[in-house]
Amino acid sequence: MVKPLGTLAVVEFKKINGPPGPPLQIRLSPAETEALLEPFGFVRDRVVDIGPFNYLARFNLRL
Repeated sequence: MVKPLGTLAVVEFKKINGPPGPPLQIRLSPAETEALLEPFGFVRDRVVDIGPFNYLARFNLRL
């Protein structure tokens, strides 16, 4: 649950081949993550690399 004007942060493995992390076919790109959350009222705020294997995507709840 996210409060009105709340923020949701998603940390995901980059969609690149190789370890560490899950198989490539189940990793989500930032665009795929956004497409999954948009129908629930979330709007992407920013995407930031957090190392060689992960990214953080931050979303705001649209009112």
